[in-house]
Amino acid sequence: MLRLLALCLAHSWAESCDDGTCSSNFLQLAVTTGSDHPWPHSRGNDKLQSGVTELTFKMTSRAANWSWHHPDGQFSTMVAGGPVVDAEKNLFLMTMDGLWKFSPAGEVLWHYQTPGSSDFEPTISGDRVMSATTAGKAFAVDRHTGKEIWQTQLAEKAGQDVGYPIACEGVFLATADTTGRDTMPFEITPGGNRRLFGLSVATGQKLWDYATDECLYNSAPLCPGDGSTVIMDKTGSLYRLSLQTGEAIWKQAARDSQHSSTDGGAGLGPNGLVYTCSNYGNATGGVHEPGVVRAYHVETGHLEWEHLLPEPCCTFPAVGRIKGELLVIVTPGAFPSDFAAKPGSVLALDAATGQPRWEFNGASVFFSRGDVKRLELGMENTTNLRAICLPAQWSSPVITGDGSVYVGRSDGNIYVVHGPKDGTGLLESDWPGLVTDAETGVQA
Repeated sequence: MLRLLALCLAHSWAESCDDGTCSSNFLQLAVTTGSDHPWPHSRGNDKLQSGVTELTFKMTSRAANWSWHHPDGQFSTMVAGGPVVDAEKNLFLMTMDGLWKFSPAGEVLWHYQTPGSSDFEPTISGDRVMSATTAGKAFAVDRHTGKEIWQTQLAEKAGQDVGYPIACEGVFLATADTTGRDTMPFEITPGGNRRLFGLSVATGQKLWDYATDECLYNSAPLCPGDGSTVIMDKTGSLYRLSLQTGEAIWKQAARDSQHSSTDGGAGLGPNGLVYTCSNYGNATGGVHEPGVVRAYHVETGHLEWEHLLPEPCCTFPAVGRIKGELLVIVTPGAFPSDFAAKPGSVLALDAATGQPRWEFNGASVFFSRGDVKRLELGMENTTNLRAICLPAQWSSPVITGDGSVYVGRSDGNIYVVHGPKDGTGLLESDWPGLVTDAETGVQA
């Protein structure tokens, strides 16, 4: 059943299918205390594009303040990305049949029928909400009324992966163009694009486009605030481009990973580094295939360190302080694409050196929740792009103001993980019934 749950404050479900819902690989928590939008795009606010919120978020109950179900029924649509949040605490959620706006109390304020089905999360800039569709079109609507402001054709079509656009310094960034792409190895979800487009936020005019060397998959451009953007392709290679012209400032190929692919991406640190979560060698996200976390200098593209993982890295890193340490949080784990057991963990690395600091090992998971039901029902209709979601095992983690790590999983649960207490290696939870023990991963 497609659900939005407001648990004290707004959050999005993980990239999992809970009761038939498919959503993004971003877990999002947000609150507003001023006029700025607290969570305008997938990576957080404009200053902290690293999966970090200053909010201290304490869950004391599983009970939802409100929930929303799609009016056409449980399996009638899928969610493309988590919601973004504006200055009035309104939520904007993309589904495959359009963009929805919800009040803080869960009331549907408007629904915009997108120009084509969408697998792109929305983004907010000022009074505009922008996104793109698999029909290769980008659009902007008024966030108050849902009325269309502009619509631009980027390419003939765009891939069915979940894209995470962003607007920065007056430029809207989104991917499109499936021409000649080297797609990801999941035929049920043919995704990936070959070009990043820069458009005017004000008018939708195309300013430039840039063709990457490899396919862009689940792409989430980053904006360091220096007139540039950084984006990662499916192999973990990075590109830093001029926001105004689209010209390459530098590009850095991922070492020994040219034949790999990932759903993962990158996150900015507050220390001038950009961190990537991808796969190594020929790995494509299968169980026990190696993943890798790397740190690069934003200014030069120089590789600072890399850390190999025993399992694939298929989401986005969070970079923030936990108990005084600047850490990179990643969630290694294979895709739940079949019924074989798949281990998964939440891993903390030293942001300066890449050395492991602590790790939570969850119980193995199998096929993603919701997808099982879809397969049983043989669900495929004209609203959805595909029969099942096939999400990554984990969402991308979010670090809150008190150093807690919130992360969703394809088993339909939200995990609340803290650093080790008293050096014991045990992890605790503020949400009773979820993660309670580092060794067993006990959960309700």
